[in-house]
Amino acid sequence: MMVLHRHPLVAGWLALGALLAAAYTPVVAGRQTLLALDAGVMPDGPYGYTGPRPAPAVFDPAASAIKYVPYMKLASESWRRGEVPFWNPYNGGGVPFWANGEAFACAPLRGPLYVSPTPAVWNAYYLGRLLLAGGLTFSLALALGLAWLPAVTAGAAYMLGGYVVLGLNLFHLDVDAVLPGLLLALEMLLRRRSHAAFALAGLASWVMCLGGSQQALVADLILAAAWVLVRGRGRGARLRAGWAVACGAAGALPHWLPFAELLSRAHHLHGEGSLRAGAAVLPLASLSCLPGPWAAVAGAPPFYYMGGAVGLLALAGGWLAWARPDRAAPAFRLLGVAAAAELAVIFVAPVAGLVGRLPLLGLVWWAKYAAPLFLGVALLAGYGAGRLAGRRLGMAGLLALAVCAELVALRPGPFPAPHDPLRPAPYIGWLQARLAREPGWRICGVGNVLMPNMAAAFRLPDVRLEDTLIDRDQYRILFDGLSAPKPPRLSMFITLDAMDARRLATLRGLGVRYLLSARDWRPPASVASALSRVYRDEIAIWRVSGAKSFAGFPERGRRWFRAGCLAGGILGPGLLLAGLLLL
Repeated sequence: MMVLHRHPLVAGWLALGALLAAAYTPVVAGRQTLLALDAGVMPDGPYGYTGPRPAPAVFDPAASAIKYVPYMKLASESWRRGEVPFWNPYNGGGVPFWANGEAFACAPLRGPLYVSPTPAVWNAYYLGRLLLAGGLTFSLALALGLAWLPAVTAGAAYMLGGYVVLGLNLFHLDVDAVLPGLLLALEMLLRRRSHAAFALAGLASWVMCLGGSQQALVADLILAAAWVLVRGRGRGARLRAGWAVACGAAGALPHWLPFAELLSRAHHLHGEGSLRAGAAVLPLASLSCLPGPWAAVAGAPPFYYMGGAVGLLALAGGWLAWARPDRAAPAFRLLGVAAAAELAVIFVAPVAGLVGRLPLLGLVWWAKYAAPLFLGVALLAGYGAGRLAGRRLGMAGLLALAVCAELVALRPGPFPAPHDPLRPAPYIGWLQARLAREPGWRICGVGNVLMPNMAAAFRLPDVRLEDTLIDRDQYRILFDGLSAPKPPRLSMFITLDAMDARRLATLRGLGVRYLLSARDWRPPASVASALSRVYRDEIAIWRVSGAKSFAGFPERGRRWFRAGCLAGGILGPGLLLAGLLLL
């Protein structure tokens, strides 16, 4: 209790840490892991994994296997060798790495993973990111005038809400976890001239700009801009806040400039008419999932849950902020409007159609990047708990307990048994040894064997591509004539399940020496004479006759990367120093 009275901020973070440990006890105890599995990496699991495969406890378990874990291994190896992870030569004909928002070549929150991307560090990173989200929300709630227990309620509601825990392994949480910290720094800066608040706002902006997800960044910065415009008292305060955010964005120019060049050349899945476009809406039946899985109607498409107790407290908080306002009410009115606006974009077709036609906003898939909605609901729940409890400490404790107990009970699971998704199967060494003796040759997987970016983790040049930001020159070579539909609906990666003579000729021209397949796959008769099986253990490997060595495409964007480093090194610190001097 002494810590609570003397250091309420520290006590709140410790309380949320204890709650997180209680929710994820099997992970903390080492019995389970947060590294999601995807059984499609190999027919029997990833690389010989023999443990249990429970139902996925996150929305997209494949994302870890397809992208994040192998990308992080590649980035870690580059940094530890003293090389800048600018280019990835192991997918397609070579693809930009630093400019790819999902590659995490330089994401500040992932520093420990650059040093050691082991399963234990991955678990600590995931839990640490959850605690960061909850702790910053708690700190923001305190700054907005909530008492300690209602502020803990708000932190718990965001930290353990479905938006965060169901997307636990997804890259956009690197941005969304810092959003309450950015709002906190901006709130402090809007209230008074503060060098510390200015520097913290710039730091939060910089971390978010390098966090990886441009779509999440757009959604979160819209809330931050609305916060500055509504909460700022006078033009000077708003200019200070905007200047601080600009400092962080300027410091991220080494990422933004090559990304802008790549974006101008790329195909993506978020164009007009796509299910992932800004104009796409979810069926209204999905709203039934918001209180929790227990409330979803039969056949409703899945959506994030907030918790029944959180939802009721948020509704009470929203009503009280408008009907019986107090000193803190204006901030919570803004949060309520932001949450309602995003709900409308996600579920109301006319609103989504209007937003989907706007520049930049049309590229945001609002149903996935919904941090403003769920952060607003979490803070409103804390506000509602505080207003309902008043000075009755026991009531505040019961409301906080109801929220925490329900969210811990709703926490998805179980998670997989501890495993190393990058433990190489024997065929990995077989391929590495042969390709080392035959430089310039490539491989290609048939079906889902060795998902494309897993090949990058083992430095195996795989011609298949993941769908994010595919360079158009590479697209023409690697997709035309292969088994991928044309834009705007690309398949996630080339599977080549239907092998024929035309596809085989394309692969030969790309230098593909080996085809990887499941053990029971048999080549069609039209191409069987060109393939000979040379490995037949856990998978089958086929040697392709008549292949020609292919050097790959030249690296793209290096000039803009250098320009970004120069501009970021000058503009970022320069703007920060100028802002501190002018405060």
